[in-house]
Amino acid sequence: MGDMVQVVRREMKMGFRNPWAYSFLILFCVFSLSLLIINSQNFVAGYSGTTGSMLNLILYLLPLMTLFLGSFSLTSEKEEGSWQLLSTYPIGTMSFIVGKYLGLSVVLMTIVTFGYGLMGLLSGWVGSPL
Repeated sequence: MGDMVQVVRREMKMGFRNPWAYSFLILFCVFSLSLLIINSQNFVAGYSGTTGSMLNLILYLLPLMTLFLGSFSLTSEKEEGSWQLLSTYPIGTMSFIVGKYLGLSVVLMTIVTFGYGLMGLLSGWVGSPL
């Protein structure tokens, strides 16, 4: 369990240092704000065009972000040599895989939460809350 926590911490640290994470954060914020501006003209109670647009955005962009950030995480370990160092430690394969998954999940959830939070704040500030 302690090994997995160390892998999660390292993955989060490396994920938040990755410039691609911030470029995806900016891309997600720009797309979500653009969709909010486009759909701000139409008001429909309940399930609206904005909700559908946001679901489509997350369905297309989240797998793309996951694949890129996950592949960059694995290749950077191989290139930097930390994979060879990590191989010398008595860490199980499942601990490593679950740790990588949880660390990457935290980074991705931070990106999505920040993007939707910024969109919610700006839409509330403009006067058309979602």
